[in-house]
Amino acid sequence: MGNRLSEISDWKILVLEAGQPETAFVDIPLLAMGFQGGIYDWAYLMEEQPNVAFGLKDRRMDLPRGKGLGGSSLLNFMIYARGSAGDFDKWAEMGNEGWSFADVLPYYMKSEGANLTSKIEWQYHNRDGPLTVENTYQSLLVDAILSGGEEIGLPYIDYNAPVEPFGFSPVQSTTQNGRRFSTARAYLAPVAHRPNLDIITDAFVTNVMIDPVEKRAYGVQYQKAGNTYTVYARKEVILSAGSINSPQLLMLSGIGPKKHLAEVGIPCIKDLPVGQHLIDHLAFYGLNFLIYFDWDQVDIRYALSIPEFVKFSKGPFTTLGGVEAVGFFKTEVAKYKENIPDVEVQFMRGSIGSDHGVWMKRALRISDEVYKSAIEPIENLPCWCAAPVLLLPKSEGEVKLLSADPFDHPRIIPKYYTDEYNEDIKTMVAGIRVLERLVNTTAFRTNGAKISEYPIAGCEHFKFDSFEYWECALRAISHTLYHPMGTCRMGPPHDPSAVVNNQLQVNGIAGLRVVDVSIIPMFSAHTNAPAVMIAEKASDMIKRFHGRLN
Repeated sequence: MGNRLSEISDWKILVLEAGQPETAFVDIPLLAMGFQGGIYDWAYLMEEQPNVAFGLKDRRMDLPRGKGLGGSSLLNFMIYARGSAGDFDKWAEMGNEGWSFADVLPYYMKSEGANLTSKIEWQYHNRDGPLTVENTYQSLLVDAILSGGEEIGLPYIDYNAPVEPFGFSPVQSTTQNGRRFSTARAYLAPVAHRPNLDIITDAFVTNVMIDPVEKRAYGVQYQKAGNTYTVYARKEVILSAGSINSPQLLMLSGIGPKKHLAEVGIPCIKDLPVGQHLIDHLAFYGLNFLIYFDWDQVDIRYALSIPEFVKFSKGPFTTLGGVEAVGFFKTEVAKYKENIPDVEVQFMRGSIGSDHGVWMKRALRISDEVYKSAIEPIENLPCWCAAPVLLLPKSEGEVKLLSADPFDHPRIIPKYYTDEYNEDIKTMVAGIRVLERLVNTTAFRTNGAKISEYPIAGCEHFKFDSFEYWECALRAISHTLYHPMGTCRMGPPHDPSAVVNNQLQVNGIAGLRVVDVSIIPMFSAHTNAPAVMIAEKASDMIKRFHGRLN
């Protein structure tokens, strides 16, 4: 937004960021999970919920959110996934005019600077955009995945093109020369010198100032180094704080559910379902397979590949938190006709125990009991993990204020696996069955692949591989994939769940927009690529609204 809006030389743009500028500290893709909880993370902790996460420490999940220039692109796994064409056509069908796949594709292409060597449908890609997209290191595992996928009807595809909706592929990543390439590096660094663009870091925004009579946003207040500052906006205030902080700021400013605002002592200026309809993608890292490839597992204790990474930006340290390939498919339990996947799979060389419990166990909050029962026994064995991801959850959570103090973390109430008919669990188990078919293909059988049958603690009393066992295991250790969405949902005027309209303007409040993935009503892929697309599209919307689009 800062880049595109400051293209209008007589507009003055101020970017306020609560965190710090990016450093090379976060550059190494393989170690992505190790940076959670540090200076670039809001370090949120979700609330405990019954019958879920009982295999995690204190039965709670972390929710890392980026705090720094570049937001969560400082912390994420750098997977570039645009989503299915059907996602956006569904948005348009829901009444969001201008958000079909045909409408958003130009903005995906505008942002992308593709340097890809995997199978690519080039008519849907661009080599010249600011955000570099490339492939990463691939081990023998990727060859087996692509061959096995063909055997079970899931071919090698370009998952960022609308040609084949379901299949497997080497991962496409937002890295440049094997290192993390954040949105700040892509968009802000090249234009930071513009005289009409001011960027202030360590600026903690506390509220949006809104005239309660005219229902118009006219500025913001923020704190920096113990001082409070007020900034007035001549044209608009734009919130791009993400799916947790954007609803928090709206509610702190008097925009949100009237009853909830009264509970924390905030006068309601506009009664809207802010913070409601939280959707998120859950991943399951408990599906591990032993295999007899001739490979050395990446082991951070020995760091054998560091010289190759430092000198050439190549090798295993360029893999995205260990993810080498991904797949998208529609399970047999899906109840809709559209070609939209309901399960993704992330293929990881090794397991979450491959670092011997140093980082991944901590980041996923795996309990000691679960680690010892199911993960520790395969620490030193050649293995790989296929992590199914729930893409279209029926369960919805919410974000609420803890208090009227902007420095209090909001309450994040996920409500995972709470849908009435247990469809989310059924979908995940169906995804596991697809992956079991994959491991029985010739490509994997010839390498002696077999499922690891060490049971997860707390689920031993169920027969391994039964539906009941997998439901128990899923409820025990499923973990957020860090894709919260929907808390400032976009929708047409008649939609009672909508917070913003199709121009991303907050309903009933002039001069205020939300431009981030909190506006997404549903989505079947990762959220970094659509966050960039949404910002590109919103920039044109704002220019058009003010008569400045060429």
